[in-house]
Amino acid sequence: MSGIRPLDRGSLDRAVVTFARAFSPDPMITWVFPDAAGRLAKARALMHVLVEYGLRYGRVTVSHDAKAACVWIPPGPGVTIPGMIRSGMFGVTPGGARLIRQR
Repeated sequence: MSGIRPLDRGSLDRAVVTFARAFSPDPMITWVFPDAAGRLAKARALMHVLVEYGLRYGRVTVSHDAKAACVWIPPGPGVTIPGMIRSGMFGVTPGGARLIRQR
């Protein structure tokens, strides 16, 4: 489907992969995860938290089978630490490994 639509949980993994592929070469991500061999997997774990945050506190839209995606956070407090924790941030270690299995 090519129209813009809200992300449904069935497309969550595809959207996370889209974000991980887009941002893994970003200078900040390469600094946080310097090992190029594992960077994409670690970026994927981090992006999962950010997409989950968007689903809980903002809006996530996708198109083209989640090959294009966007996280919208409304004006206000922005991204908060309690919100990040609720979205699974404690499930990602500094090394990027998932520790908490998603339901």
